[in-house]
Amino acid sequence: MQRFIIIRIFHSILALLAISMIIFFLARISGDPIEMLLPIEATDEEFEQVRAAWGLDKPLPVQYITYLGNVLRGNFGQSIKWQGEDALSLVLERFPATLELAFLSLGVSAAIALPIGVIVAVKKDTGIDFAGKIIALMGQSLPSFWVRTSFNVAALRAPYTTRRRIAVAVTKKLVATNTIAAPDGMLK
Repeated sequence: MQRFIIIRIFHSILALLAISMIIFFLARISGDPIEMLLPIEATDEEFEQVRAAWGLDKPLPVQYITYLGNVLRGNFGQSIKWQGEDALSLVLERFPATLELAFLSLGVSAAIALPIGVIVAVKKDTGIDFAGKIIALMGQSLPSFWVRTSFNVAALRAPYTTRRRIAVAVTKKLVATNTIAAPDGMLK
């Protein structure tokens, strides 16, 4: 059992490393990040100064290793959008609201999906089963932005209170409901 757990931990570390590499190098493919920082009329000398200040004048593998070392130490750098702010502090500042929304979304999703899944499983091969499959198929097929837009229209009319947060939670998790109540009536 210990061997199995050690192998799983090793595979998890490899997967995290691979994901971080893919994200890091895909971000570089999209273009030079310095072009977003400096105005169009900036000189080549200014570009080189900013590249050197951010360490972007080094080869990509060296940049990646530096990035990985900083992440392992908990140093996520400075925010580009909010100059002078630490990126990690910005994330941590918004984390409680994110957790609240995530748990609210999970609760709404479970409150909708579990009863539907149970009813569809009990009423197999009936009209209710067919309707449940159609709803689940629509939830999987409809683009999430379309579902969000239609629910956000109603949410925008409400004042920013708990009702609005619930509307946002429903919007974000409505499509995910099908992962709990499957089209075949079986609970996943």
